[in-house]
Amino acid sequence: MFDADQTLTLNANNELVKYILDNKDSEHVPMFAEQLYDLAMLSNQPLSVDQMTKFVKKVMISCFFSQSNPTK
Repeated sequence: MFDADQTLTLNANNELVKYILDNKDSEHVPMFAEQLYDLAMLSNQPLSVDQMTKFVKKVMISCFFSQSNPTK
């Protein structure tokens, strides 16, 4: 997923980053981590068609997850 010559810096005060750090064993953490990475890549350069398709699918899954399992 990550290229060896890339550095990803995250805001430790971000709610999603906090969730990932506090719930490392959650089955959803890998998907959320990939979404963070995809968003960082999008802010830097366009995703390929394949990458964008995978990203949209992951977003749709996470939207379903957040609606069916509200945290607040």
